[in-house]
Amino acid sequence: MTRLAIALALAASLAAGIYALGRRDHARDIQQENDDATKAAIWAELGRRDCVASGGLWDFAAGECAGPVSDPR
Repeated sequence: MTRLAIALALAASLAAGIYALGRRDHARDIQQENDDATKAAIWAELGRRDCVASGGLWDFAAGECAGPVSDPR
């Protein structure tokens, strides 16, 4: 009976650890999405002159800054 209790305790501990790792990964993913959305909103708020001055590319069709231009090299 003692071995069964120890085995169940170890299994529960392992499951709790895996669950905690999953929560941490999920929280990190959400934070990254929030950061990306914030950056996109900032670029969208820039006017055409500010966009170009900041190294962005103005999208005339969308009427907003498309963000920084990637290096073609």
